[in-house]
Amino acid sequence: MSKKKPVVVTIKKTRHKTQPYTFVVDDGRGPDLTVRERYTRSNGAQRGAVRMLGGYTQRGYIPDKERYYTIAHYMQDGREIRFVNSRGRELKK
Repeated sequence: MSKKKPVVVTIKKTRHKTQPYTFVVDDGRGPDLTVRERYTRSNGAQRGAVRMLGGYTQRGYIPDKERYYTIAHYMQDGREIRFVNSRGRELKK
């Protein structure tokens, strides 16, 4: 079974003062999808990208700290969603 290529979402910071973050989706199939919607924080842009792609978040649980954490984001067809900044560095989950 071959591993599917991930969808790369680039979070960009623009010069707008109140809502500087936007994202671009590169799914590897056609031209990149640029979204006109802007966000206040970068994690809001990440959440908007996952919602727009129809994806879901896989979460884990730490029993001693009694809290949940994000493992990864996936699309419905099983491809992983990876977030990078405008310089190409991967963002934390």
